Amino acid sequence: MICLLLGIALAIAVLYFEAANGMVLGVVVGYLFGNLFYNVLMKFIQVNPQTLYWGSITFFILFISLAGGFMKTYMVCLATALVGAYAFVRGVSIFAGGYPDETFIMRLINNKEYEQFGRLYGPQIYGYLVGILVLTAFGMILQGQFVPETPEEKEEKNYRQKRRFH
Repeated sequence: MICLLLGIALAIAVLYFEAANGMVLGVVVGYLFGNLFYNVLMKFIQVNPQTLYWGSITFFILFISLAGGFMKTYMVCLATALVGAYAFVRGVSIFAGGYPDETFIMRLINNKEYEQFGRLYGPQIYGYLVGILVLTAFGMILQGQFVPETPEEKEEKNYRQKRRFH
C-alpha cells in the first residue's frame, strides 16, 4: 500500500513539476552509474564493500538527479542511452558470461563473503563496462542529432538573428 501511494505521489510530482522528470530520470541513471562505478572501484578501493556500494549509489543518485533537474532534455538522452547500453551488454553477457549478477553480489555482501569478489571480477567485466560506456556515448551522440531546441534556445537564436540585421 505504501509503494502504491508513493508511486501515485511520484506520478503527480512528475506531472506538475517539470524539473521532477529530470530528477526521476537522474535517480535511474544515478543508480546505474553507481553500480558501474562500484564494479570498477571494488578492485581498487579496499573498504567494506557494503559501504562502498551504498556510498557510490547514494553519491551518483544525488549528483545526477540534481543535475537532471536542471538539464531535463539531456537527462532523457543520457537515461535512454545508458539503459539501452546496459540492457544490450547484459544481454550479451547472458550468452558470453563473465558479468556477475547483481543479486548474487548483494548476497555475497550480506553474508560478508568479501574475498569472493576477486573470483567474480575477471578482466572480462572491464570489457563489459567499457562497452556500456562506449555504447552510452554513441547513444548520446545519436540522440543529440535529434534533440529539438528548447524555447530558451529558440528565443536566443531569434534574438541573435534580429540583432544581426539591425
